Amino acid sequence: MGIAVVGLNPFAAPGVMWRKAAIGPHELAGEVARLGALPGVFEAVVLTGARRLEFYVSLEEGRDSFEVLAVFLAERVGVAPSECMPYLYMAEGLDATGHLFNVACGLDSFASDDQLVLEELREAAGLSRERRVLGPLLGRMFTRAADVAERAGAKVGAAGEAAEHAAVAFEIAERVFDDLPRREVLLIGGGKSCELTARRLVEEGAKKLMVINGSAGYAESIARSLGGEAFDPRYLEECLAKADVVLSATTSPALLLDARMVRRARKARRGRMMLVVDFADPARIEAACADVDDVYLYDRRDLSRISERTGTQEKLSSGAVADLAADETLAFSQWLEESELLA
Repeated sequence: MGIAVVGLNPFAAPGVMWRKAAIGPHELAGEVARLGALPGVFEAVVLTGARRLEFYVSLEEGRDSFEVLAVFLAERVGVAPSECMPYLYMAEGLDATGHLFNVACGLDSFASDDQLVLEELREAAGLSRERRVLGPLLGRMFTRAADVAERAGAKVGAAGEAAEHAAVAFEIAERVFDDLPRREVLLIGGGKSCELTARRLVEEGAKKLMVINGSAGYAESIARSLGGEAFDPRYLEECLAKADVVLSATTSPALLLDARMVRRARKARRGRMMLVVDFADPARIEAACADVDDVYLYDRRDLSRISERTGTQEKLSSGAVADLAADETLAFSQWLEESELLA
């Protein structure tokens, strides 16, 4: 038993062909039953939407799925299959599963509103179940697709301000320093944004990571997880003089930076540039630090403005959703291999 999907490209197909192919609500049940009754077809689902017409089947091994589905569509339109083929897209096996999960995540080129896609998936599977042409293979695949659609919506809505700010902070560090592997990083306090940024800098080869926190145990824990070294707060100015990148998220008065401290650090650094990122809300690093020569200061408001301008949040969401679709495709493939449905 194999899986296949064939769809009609709404942007490439001639308008007349698209209108003839489109399936209205009153005839959808009949077309689902007709597709499921084709020779060699075990299961069938028709997925429709404003810009979507796709036919999913599970069928006998050895059957030419493209021919089966192209002929089915051509008969509906009233043309020879060869006239339809230039406007069709097709996938088989794991590629068909991956395509459906991409549809569920809104990643395909004909994506519509996330909630509408979820409703389309559920209605399509429900209709096939009513017509008794939905079995364990496509049934499982569409159930997972609906779940993926819900989770994708959650990821898009909650990619996370911490991850967003961390991504922007790393991009700023890349612009300020074109030789990150030679740079030393100081993490003051803690918090998700600080840790995510520090981890990325270490992964990209930062020379050294120093961690200072009011809690010695917490500092040790962060340093251990990120491959850095923990320092007692009394060594703050000494570490500051070494740091090229300072990441801070603290409310502790003992760990606050002011312009005098930064000027002393700059003098010890002999004018080498320093990037300071204050993730705290409200900002806890004195704004006058930005007036110190060769010191670049960014706070949460700066990070949010840059994110809005560059679309960082959207990039993070898209990446997370794409990873979700890929992971679910692999998981479905593993489930299929362990089942007896392909025997």
